[in-house]
Amino acid sequence: MKNCVEVHASHSIGVEVQKSFFRDDTTLEFLIKKGEKLPVEGKKEFLAVNNVKAGSNQALIFKLWEGENTDNVADNRFIGCLKITGDSFEYDSIKRYSQLTLVYKITEAGTIVVNVEIPYFDDEAVFESSKEFFRLDNKPLDLNDNDTIFLIADEGESILREVEEMADIVNDGRLAKVRRFAQDAIDLKEVLSIDSEVIKNNDDNLIEAKIILDQVRKDNLQSLRINDLEKAKQGFAEIESMADNTAKQEIQDLLKLAETVIDNDDKTFETTIDRIIGLYKIIGVCGSKRILISWFQEYRQKRYLFSDKKLANELIRQGENALENEDFIGLNWIVRWLYSNDRRNIIFNNEGISEIANIMLRGK
Repeated sequence: MKNCVEVHASHSIGVEVQKSFFRDDTTLEFLIKKGEKLPVEGKKEFLAVNNVKAGSNQALIFKLWEGENTDNVADNRFIGCLKITGDSFEYDSIKRYSQLTLVYKITEAGTIVVNVEIPYFDDEAVFESSKEFFRLDNKPLDLNDNDTIFLIADEGESILREVEEMADIVNDGRLAKVRRFAQDAIDLKEVLSIDSEVIKNNDDNLIEAKIILDQVRKDNLQSLRINDLEKAKQGFAEIESMADNTAKQEIQDLLKLAETVIDNDDKTFETTIDRIIGLYKIIGVCGSKRILISWFQEYRQKRYLFSDKKLANELIRQGENALENEDFIGLNWIVRWLYSNDRRNIIFNNEGISEIANIMLRGK
């Protein structure tokens, strides 16, 4: 008997694309939208943003994401990456503006198969993905370990901080829903036994919370950017005495850049502020024993932030010895490693997550 039960996509799935040839801003071009029926197959036409010469390590990058956030693509769930590198073909090159045809199929089981056709080549070359991708909502959350719950709760805390900061600047009723989602996620840490469906719902709610925050930010962009810039200037005053002349000049240049681009309709302002904040963190850890020790103590308490528990535990042990012996140079090195491997700063060894998408929707 034929199965009559319809299966629908629980989240949208899209390809990351640049908005134009002249800016690095990206958005999502959806292959399927939330609620649409599975299975689905089709084609999408794109253009190459960069040249890829035969035999080179240059590449075209197709990144797949699950989620509905088109303004901040990285707030969605990363699915996978298809790279077409220069060593994939023996002669000629893929020219900028070349047509690229993405052929895709998404099954009821959540399997995603993508291939790329390039009519530019005489034999219309087809580049196949070396693996099948999977929708992340088909991957069960690992409940054998409390890491999953604590990581969701940590993300809830981060979102709640953002909500409270935003609420000081704008009066928007949508923030109440985000605050509720964030608090529900934080409360997971206090529950002894949690059903997997509850955890999954909280994880999904946090994705929705990020989308709402992005919408609120977009609707109140000018006032929030002014506040971000003012906070960045205040931050410089706090770390100025710790910074060397080179770092001071770099920060001052970035602050001037932020002032210059504050009215731009792209993400240059946000990228600049992120760079400034990153510099403040580095300067703070290097220049203040208090900040350095504070970071180390947090990592000592939150070992679930690391995938490689054995190595993290060993480094934390070494850090405790360094702290006891007042070896702050050694402690600094250890904190830097812990920070670079903090799961909040990386995305679980997802191959291709750091690649830059360099395709554009044809017709843009």
